[in-house]
Amino acid sequence: MRKTSIMFYSSPNYSGNAKSLYDYINKKYKDKFDLYWAIDKEEDYNYLKNEINCVMYPSTNFNKVFKNISVIFSTHGQLINEKRNNQIYVNLWHGTGVKEIGYMLKEEQRAPHDNYYYETLRSKMDYITVPSEFWRAIYSAEFFFPFERILYLGLPRVDELFIDKRKKVEKALNVKLDNYSKVGIYLPTFRKGIGRKLECEVNSNNSLNLDSYNEKELSKYLEENNILLLIKYHPSEEIVYEKNNCKNIIYIPENIFIENNITLYNLLNVTDFMLTDYSSVYIEYLVLDKPIIFLHNDVEKYKKRRGLLFNNDDFWFPGRRINKLSELTDEIDNLSDIDFLNKAKL
Repeated sequence: MRKTSIMFYSSPNYSGNAKSLYDYINKKYKDKFDLYWAIDKEEDYNYLKNEINCVMYPSTNFNKVFKNISVIFSTHGQLINEKRNNQIYVNLWHGTGVKEIGYMLKEEQRAPHDNYYYETLRSKMDYITVPSEFWRAIYSAEFFFPFERILYLGLPRVDELFIDKRKKVEKALNVKLDNYSKVGIYLPTFRKGIGRKLECEVNSNNSLNLDSYNEKELSKYLEENNILLLIKYHPSEEIVYEKNNCKNIIYIPENIFIENNITLYNLLNVTDFMLTDYSSVYIEYLVLDKPIIFLHNDVEKYKKRRGLLFNNDDFWFPGRRINKLSELTDEIDNLSDIDFLNKAKL
């Protein structure tokens, strides 16, 4: 009997929920399915072709493979136009966050392609997966999608938060993590709008986009307190910011994950705290029960230009919300005090 063929596609390539699901199926049920990855960058394809069963998209080979695919898993609605009536399309999506998306995004905020994109998703995808009943209701509203076809199955990539790949992470970063008192990570959302209006300004001379900011002061603070700060910008905005020369700051390029066979969530596993603004990744980071500091100097402007679901800061942001560098360093100091007190109780 012919095995069921499954096609995966993510952005960036081989990442997110699709990668985690692919790796799981490939490990547990390899004999039951034929698994394929659609890759849209030749550089990524050259890294991956000896590791996974991938095909370049678009290509003649892709067309040959795709006609026999039974199930499609995507993270951003890829291949939705190619989807055929005899194929099942499952949208794993790429983050359950606080930002307005889909039909909840204000009409004036949508890019010219948005309405077509959301309508195509609505009409052609078969299922969306979400992490909880709460998100079923939100996704139904965001996509005008039938409630019964929104599946409460969890997000595959959350499992990566509990997979210890510390040695691989250290090799990828060329650093020994135990040499630092704390390791933090800054993960901001995108700000340029990706085809929409500018959602918030981008300051190329300000790594953390804070008020009253001084890069030398940040560098001095990190070095004096032996703190390592990892900075990973959104894939669409990696080249926006100028890099400083602080030895306690490491900027994470997107290609580091494919080249070292690790994920962003393996990276989160080795951190002690997170800095972010409005990125959806913090919601998943919450399961680690580690501190989150929200950098919110432009939150009101962001609400006006992009919009937040329910517009309730206390509900959405379970952590200290700060505007200035001095507030950030004070808050990191408080994290150290809390750790000391917790250890004293043991």
